[in-house]
Amino acid sequence: MHELTKMVSYTICRDMRDFFEEGERLGLFEAHVKEIDLFGLPLDIDKDWYIDCFDEGLILVLEARANGVMIGYNVILLDSDLNHKTSNMARQTVLYVDKEYRGQNIGVNLVTMTDKLLTDMGYHCIERAVPTCQDWSPLLVKEGYSPLETVYKKELYNGQREKGNT
Repeated sequence: MHELTKMVSYTICRDMRDFFEEGERLGLFEAHVKEIDLFGLPLDIDKDWYIDCFDEGLILVLEARANGVMIGYNVILLDSDLNHKTSNMARQTVLYVDKEYRGQNIGVNLVTMTDKLLTDMGYHCIERAVPTCQDWSPLLVKEGYSPLETVYKKELYNGQREKGNT
């Protein structure tokens, strides 16, 4: 067990700009993409979109911190369900825990704490996607989730990647 694990705290992000600055400085986003990216696309986060959505109250971010340093995060898009317009729907966009801190229930805590926050906010449902290269679906089943669908991804490009077409 990492000695800092005892000092893990969970906080709601208050400023998306600070979140991006710290995540980039620590290399968390690059590490996350390297683990799950199927097509080797370069990391190119649309920070403006995230910040605009965050400022509009459409994104919730729960951060895990060890001694004040971010070691994990759960980013949730807050939305309505297009097929059930009276239901509030939340969708996980990313969940990540630094490799050094895995196996210590930090991911479990991010999931359960986010679920509690969303319930308290009046959300009816949350969708979470699990990368096949890191199958943590047993955790979700244990937490009461049910498998709903399988998502497939295919890279579409004409053999050349151009800016804006990746």
